Amino acid sequence: MSIEDIILTKDEAIRLQKLKDDFNVRYQNSRGKKELLAREIKGYSLLFDEDKLPLPILSHDDEPLEDYSVPEFNSMQIWLIRKFWIHFIVNNNNIDELEENDWDDWFYKLNDFVPDYLTDRRLFYSLALVYCRYLLWLNNYLKGQKTNAELALLSIYRNEIIKKGKGKLYIIYLGYVNLIDRIGAESSELKNKNKIKLFEKVIKELSGDAKDRAEKDLMKLKFNIENDIFKK
Repeated sequence: MSIEDIILTKDEAIRLQKLKDDFNVRYQNSRGKKELLAREIKGYSLLFDEDKLPLPILSHDDEPLEDYSVPEFNSMQIWLIRKFWIHFIVNNNNIDELEENDWDDWFYKLNDFVPDYLTDRRLFYSLALVYCRYLLWLNNYLKGQKTNAELALLSIYRNEIIKKGKGKLYIIYLGYVNLIDRIGAESSELKNKNKIKLFEKVIKELSGDAKDRAEKDLMKLKFNIENDIFKK
C-alpha cells in the first residue's frame, strides 16, 4: 500500500486541501515561482529528515522550521511527527493500535514520555499522514511544471490564444504563431536539438487532430534542419 492509498478522515482531507489551496494562491502571486516551490518542498521534507534536521535537544520553546511556511512546530512536536510517521507509515503498523488499551504497547510507552502532547491519540499520525501526502503533491507539482515554451506551443495546437498581458509567455507565443517560425531551422545545432525536444514533449501532451498537426510540423522541422531551411 502506498501513501496515496491510505484513506483520510474528513478532517485530514480538509487539512490537506487547505494546504494545497494556500500554496496555489501563494504560487500564483509569487514572482519567484520556482524558488517558492523549492522552499516549500525543502521545508516539509525537513519535517521527516533526521539527517538534515537533527533534533539533539527536544524543546517545547524552539521553532526549528521558522524560516519556512511549515506550521510553528517545536522540536518535540517534530520528533513526535517523525515517530508516528516511522511507526505507522514507514513500518506500516496497524492504526488500530491507537484504539487499544494495552499498557505495554508502543503508544503507551510514548505517552509515558510526553503525556501532555498525546491527549489526542491520532493527532500526530494525522499530521504525519497529511504532510506526507502534501509533500508528495508538491513533488508531483514540480514534475508537472511546464516551461513557457511548452505552454506557448501547446496553446498553438490547442487553438488557444495567449493574451498580451501574460508577459514573457506572450512574447514566446508570438514566436510560434507563424508556421514558418515554428518549423524553421534555428541558428545552431544546440537550438535545433532543443526545438525538437520541445516538440516531442508537447506532442506527448496532445491528442487527436492537435497531435496530428504537431507531429506533421515536427516532420517539417526535421526536414528543414537537415536542409538548412532557416526561419525568416
